Amino acid sequence: EKQKNLKTSFGFKRFHKMAKKILMSVNMRCQKCRSAALKIGAKTTGVTFVGLEGEEKDKVVVIGEGVDAAGLVLRLRKKVGFADIVSVTDVDTS
Repeated sequence: EKQKNLKTSFGFKRFHKMAKKILMSVNMRCQKCRSAALKIGAKTTGVTFVGLEGEEKDKVVVIGEGVDAAGLVLRLRKKVGFADIVSVTDVDTS
């Protein structure tokens, strides 16, 4: 089913939010840090999937609609350790 474009009262087009895949590199030294990073990602508004990637499980993957990547990185830096955005890509949910 195709999403229809919605028009606001000003005539601007507003599109349906598309899901994003955010890949972040996080400095995680122990299993407790990994658990904390996953919990922070899961509590974030709009997130539908959270997981770990990489050989050393040092990358956090978050998929969702309307996720604030910069805010998520700030929370990870505060609670876990250094974090940086590696990539943000669109995900086809159909």
